[in-house]
Amino acid sequence: VWLPNRGHARYTQNTQYQGETMVYIPEHGESRRERHGAFIEANIRALAKAAIGGHQQQGRGMLLLDDSDFIDKPRGQLTRYRCAYVAEGSDAFKAMGSKWPGEKETAWVADYDPASTMLLGITRKDGGVSSYRVDFGRLFEGR
Repeated sequence: VWLPNRGHARYTQNTQYQGETMVYIPEHGESRRERHGAFIEANIRALAKAAIGGHQQQGRGMLLLDDSDFIDKPRGQLTRYRCAYVAEGSDAFKAMGSKWPGEKETAWVADYDPASTMLLGITRKDGGVSSYRVDFGRLFEGR
């Protein structure tokens, strides 16, 4: 099972929300933050389902991704990305040193509403993590 290997995590056994998934890389967005935002927007349903399922099975946590899976891919194509749900207190969390990337993320994990919000940590080539708190709201109502 995969976890991003950028100083905050290592390869370890974790959950069923692993593996490769085909996704659409949108054509817009040139800065890294814009590319992350476009990726999240284009794949929000799959990411939200993984976050909801991860929370239901493991508790509070966040999805981890590595932007090397999509950041430099040509615009407008399908590609594969890896995604891991890491719950607080899990073996994967312990592999990360039992701490989130920063104080902001620690606070987010403590108080987000998993019914309408997901937390994403996207590791970058420089070893840092770009974190996003994404409100998916009523995305799944009526289904």
